[in-house]
Amino acid sequence: MRYFFAAFPPPEILAPTVDLPDSLLDGFRPVPASNRHITLLFLGDGLQGRVDQVIAATSTLRFQSFGATIGACGVFASAAGAGVLWRTAGPKSAFQRLHEDLRARLAPVVSDLSFRPFVPHLTLGRWKPPRDIRDSGLLSTELPPVTFVVDQVRLVESRSGPDGPVYHTVAVVDAVD
Repeated sequence: MRYFFAAFPPPEILAPTVDLPDSLLDGFRPVPASNRHITLLFLGDGLQGRVDQVIAATSTLRFQSFGATIGACGVFASAAGAGVLWRTAGPKSAFQRLHEDLRARLAPVVSDLSFRPFVPHLTLGRWKPPRDIRDSGLLSTELPPVTFVVDQVRLVESRSGPDGPVYHTVAVVDAVD
C-alpha cells in the first residue's frame, strides 16, 4: 500500500483532457478520470502502523479554498523518453503552500519524505516503455484550461489492482471557509 495527500478535481470536468496522435497511443496507459488528482505530498509505502499518527498530525491543517486551473501539457522524462504525461496545475503558490504545510506537519512522523522538487500537476497517463515525443507537437498543443475549486485535501491509500491502482480515501481535511 502506498499513501499520498492529494486534491481531486471533479471527474466529470476532466474528460476528455487531451487527444493523443495515433503515433503516441502504443504503450500509453491513461489514468481513469476518477483517479486523476494533484499529488500534494507522496508518503510512499512505509506507513504501516503510522497512519493514525499521520491523520493526527494533519488534523489541524487549515487552508482557504481556492480556484485552481488545469493548464498546459508536460512530461516527466528520462534519457529513454517521456514516461508520464501530465497537465500543469495552478496557482502554483497555493499548491506549494499546501505541500509545504503538509511536509512540515509530517516531518516528525514520516522521516523518509521525498525531497524531489514539487511540481503541481495532474497525471493523464504513462507510457511503458517511455516514448520519444519530441517531434509529436504534443507539448505545444493549445488546450483549454479546466477550472475547479480546491476545497478539501485527502489522504489516499493506493493498492495495486489487476486494472491499475485502486484508491481509498483514508481521511479528509476540508477548507475552513
